[in-house]
Amino acid sequence: MKKSIEALLIFGYDKISAHNIVKQYALCNLKDEILANNIKKVFLLLISLGYTKEEVIKMTKVLPSLYGYSEQKIINKIDFLISLGYTKEEVIKMTKALPSLYGLSEENIREKIEYLKKIGLGFVIMDDTKKLMQSVKLTYARYEFFKNERNELITEDNYNKLFYGEKQFKKQYGIDKKTILERYPYEDPIKELNKTKK
Repeated sequence: MKKSIEALLIFGYDKISAHNIVKQYALCNLKDEILANNIKKVFLLLISLGYTKEEVIKMTKVLPSLYGYSEQKIINKIDFLISLGYTKEEVIKMTKALPSLYGLSEENIREKIEYLKKIGLGFVIMDDTKKLMQSVKLTYARYEFFKNERNELITEDNYNKLFYGEKQFKKQYGIDKKTILERYPYEDPIKELNKTKK
């Protein structure tokens, strides 16, 4: 994978990071020339979209699989997020904070964004984007747990408790992930609507 490593080094990666990124693709039996080509295309595309060189390096260290995506897939994801009401600048900010947005399905992203807006936590999407890593099922279950069992309203001041790590949440509230998900099962309203139409 010499050509791929060289491409990454030219763009400013250190040797360890370049080797780590390429190592993931070596396992997929991807030809060196194809990967090197894709690295160049994706890197230049991201720069043209408004990311700085340093931001691209940081993002791809977190999400090396970005170099396996087609240019069209990246553009489509940006267009999709814009279609949800965000500006291109906001999308760039969100994906810098959480590069894995590029890897999530549109349905997954839509569900999370719609649910957070529904419960009055829409600000999280822009201000604390990393919280979108948590599944909507768990966010929903925890929100319902606070509302129904602790009589607590989740607001901008205390929303972080919805996103505690598993150990911290269990220690503080005495309920584990499996139990809370079983107690408060989430159903996507749009999926449910589609089921009733059939």
